[in-house]
Amino acid sequence: MYDFYILVVKERCGLCRKSWRGDAASKLSKKLKNLLPVSKPIFFFLFLCLFYLALIFIFFTASCYKEESTGLERNDLFSLADKSQGISYTIKERESINISNIHRLRFCVEAPNSISNEQIMSIAQKIVKNTIAHEECHSITLDFGLYGYVDFAPYGNWVKAGEIPIDNYKDYKFKYFFFK
Repeated sequence: MYDFYILVVKERCGLCRKSWRGDAASKLSKKLKNLLPVSKPIFFFLFLCLFYLALIFIFFTASCYKEESTGLERNDLFSLADKSQGISYTIKERESINISNIHRLRFCVEAPNSISNEQIMSIAQKIVKNTIAHEECHSITLDFGLYGYVDFAPYGNWVKAGEIPIDNYKDYKFKYFFFK
């Protein structure tokens, strides 16, 4: 089998019209003999590398898979949203305040005269829940006029909008400011 490689080398050298000495051919055959016994361990090593790479790929694709969520499933965030039924309110104005790629919204909400702070909180949660169900926002401010205002932003701070990714609104909180 080794003679075949030497023969191929001699034929190639014959094509390029160079003469071979016996020493060069014997040195080449020794190198080929030294490489052939190593080929089985190299093949085995490459097979194991490919096998482990496939396992690592499967592990990371399975662990990195996450379902898309809009953050609407958080019960603690929208705990009062269902209590707003029966309360009449009107959204007077909707304003987009976009700075580069940061999408902020501001709503002016008109509420009835005899409204409690808990009802304002439930209306705010309902408006925010409906808004983020349709579009991604970095922050939302709800202005209730004489009653106060509500911010929905990262860590409850309207200024931090855009500093962290939306990421299913996991770091978002409501911050309520009441005047009465």
